[in-house]
Amino acid sequence: MWLPRCSPLHVYRVQLRRFFTSTLALSLASVAVLLASLSVGPAGLSPRWLLEVISGRASQEVRVVLSIRLARTAVSYLTGAVLGLSGALMQGVTRNPLADPFILGLSSSALTVVAAALVLQPGLIAMRYYLMALAFAGALLGFTLTVAMSRLAGGSSTSLVLSGIAVSAFFSGLSHVLLYAVQRATGVPYILLLAGSASSALVRDIPYLLASAAVCLAISLAISKGLNAYLYGDEYSQQLGFNPRLLSLIASATASLGTGVTIAVTGIVGFVGLASPHVSRFLVGSDHRFLLPTSFLVGGVVTLVADVVVRLISMGSPYGELPLGSITSSIGGPFVAYVLLRWFRR
Repeated sequence: MWLPRCSPLHVYRVQLRRFFTSTLALSLASVAVLLASLSVGPAGLSPRWLLEVISGRASQEVRVVLSIRLARTAVSYLTGAVLGLSGALMQGVTRNPLADPFILGLSSSALTVVAAALVLQPGLIAMRYYLMALAFAGALLGFTLTVAMSRLAGGSSTSLVLSGIAVSAFFSGLSHVLLYAVQRATGVPYILLLAGSASSALVRDIPYLLASAAVCLAISLAISKGLNAYLYGDEYSQQLGFNPRLLSLIASATASLGTGVTIAVTGIVGFVGLASPHVSRFLVGSDHRFLLPTSFLVGGVVTLVADVVVRLISMGSPYGELPLGSITSSIGGPFVAYVLLRWFRR
């Protein structure tokens, strides 16, 4: 059946085609990067290791190496996926293209609460679920403070970003002091928590991240239609039968949950939540039904690629491993400049 190009049904079909094409491409990219990630490390493994593992002929050494790399690979991918999804939610609920957990202060406030808990009780470092709950509360605190300051300053998009920068700077400075004390108590280098790292990832971290990723993705898809209406204002979303306050609360809590869980495992991995939604908009458009799952996949691929680059650069270095956040920030920085240029041109 022929449809005019401007008809909603035609637009939807085009977006659906783009979504399926992008999902297929990103899924293939995920598999390729996953295999590359499992192969990269100080202990070189030839590509035939996969056949050896499948056939059961792999040695104990190969199995141990793969279990360590599998944990790191899964944690890196899921961390990026959850952060990409959280960034898309934050940009939708704030109606601001510069919003992301890092810029709006969620990451630094979550890390501050985790650091404070570790100073008081260093033994909590082995209890990921407690740290995740504390980080979730910290992320909610940071977002609440950012929104409150923004409303006091007029509630504009600019005031939201500036409030987020202020909250982020405050908690970032506080977390530096606390993490220095944590390093003395636990021996964990605080730079890896400040700039993010998957080097300490464990197999037992995977179920927590996988569960939080599944919950966040399910909730996000459930509110995706409401977020589409929310972009056009509270009144419009109410006319379509959605509760804007409830949508805002659910989206904020979901983004805070995702941010908190990743902070507890890898520390701060900046700018993934900012860049992933913009790449996804280029691929599938602004419809949240397609944007949210695509941001999930893009975030996972970008972060896993960054982790592979970190390992390649740091291999054999006597100075330790490069933080993961240093690579993701190098990717995310140009996106900030790109979004700012587009914003001011309008």
